[in-house]
Amino acid sequence: MLVAPLKTRLEGRVQELQGRLFTASDFMAVMESNVVPAGGVNGYLIPAGVTGVPTRGTGAISGFFTQEVRHGVSLVVLLRNVDRHGKRALDELDTFSADITAAVCGWAPDGVVGVFELQRAGVIETRHRGVLAYQFQFFITDQLRITP
Repeated sequence: MLVAPLKTRLEGRVQELQGRLFTASDFMAVMESNVVPAGGVNGYLIPAGVTGVPTRGTGAISGFFTQEVRHGVSLVVLLRNVDRHGKRALDELDTFSADITAAVCGWAPDGVVGVFELQRAGVIETRHRGVLAYQFQFFITDQLRITP
């Protein structure tokens, strides 16, 4: 629901990610194999869960149960200094990070109530030698609406 439009948005706005964004299953395959992926920049979009915001109403009057929910999406980027994209991303990590944040934050795919917000970004541990792993955690508020 959110990964496909987010992939399109990032590939259109961040040059280093064009054609370099992959799925959660691809990320798991990389982690399980312990083989370093080819290329200097490899990004993985991973649905990160849903958090409900406490609600006060039952929907008895409107006939609908509504609740705000926050959908999380993580972007894990594996960086290596093996090509011009990887070199730039590593040499200018703050700019690369800002480009990703600017492409996502404040934007929403069609049909969603809120806009993407940054929850956290930073270096994460990886067992792959010669690879810097950087994770972005975004969330977007939407509304759950159910007829009981």
